[in-house]
Amino acid sequence: MPNSDYQFSESEVIKLKMFRDQCQDYRLRERYIALILVATVSMSSLQISEIIGKSKRTIDNWLSKYITEGIESFCHFNPYNTAAVAPHWISLQKE
Repeated sequence: MPNSDYQFSESEVIKLKMFRDQCQDYRLRERYIALILVATVSMSSLQISEIIGKSKRTIDNWLSKYITEGIESFCHFNPYNTAAVAPHWISLQKE
């Protein structure tokens, strides 16, 4: 399934917004915002990339990662260092 065909559920959008609102790291917040835009507005990844200030390829990569690995894949930046978990992720997992 192409990324552009992915349909976000209402609960996914709510969870993305919750993560965005509780996130302290601007890099993760950018990713959540991009995914929220993909989920809620009829815009291409190119248009979203212009709003976010990232390349179209980056937006497509974030969406692909979300689709294949879920929101959990955004809990850290270094895929080789799983100890470097974002603090907001830990607090959200306890809820």
